[in-house]
Amino acid sequence: MAKTYLLTKGCFQCGTWPNLPSLVFHKFNSSVMNIYRIPLQARASECKISDFDLIVDYKVLSPSNILRLARISVLTRMINKDVRFMLDIILVMADLSSGWAHDVFADIKWLATMHDNFIESNQLSNEQTCNVIKSDRQCLHKVRKFFNTSFLTFLRNV
Repeated sequence: MAKTYLLTKGCFQCGTWPNLPSLVFHKFNSSVMNIYRIPLQARASECKISDFDLIVDYKVLSPSNILRLARISVLTRMINKDVRFMLDIILVMADLSSGWAHDVFADIKWLATMHDNFIESNQLSNEQTCNVIKSDRQCLHKVRKFFNTSFLTFLRNV
């Protein structure tokens, strides 16, 4: 229930956020983890569980992976809807060293290193990556499925 709330209301529009500065991310992380802990409040013995243990034991998305999934989802939807003028702007902005466009392609490259069946993004330009995503209508489904696997819960600081 907490996961559903977070993904639908608590993190609304977070797919448009760039990587957060450390202090802001810490506040976001604390908020997400506190929401995950609400169901545990009734069980006093589990109130002292660490963030990592909570993520692993209850198979919930880490706050950083919530942001990654949301950013990739936004880009994938734009690619599939073929919003050409926005994609042109995103591709130009992706070459900058910071910002949402840069971060979403960094997320895709990170995902490609973690997921064998995802695109070989490290060898592709950002435009080629968009073309591969466009040609694979199941891309977003694969990404969501991968983020919901227990594999990611074992990676610290991801």
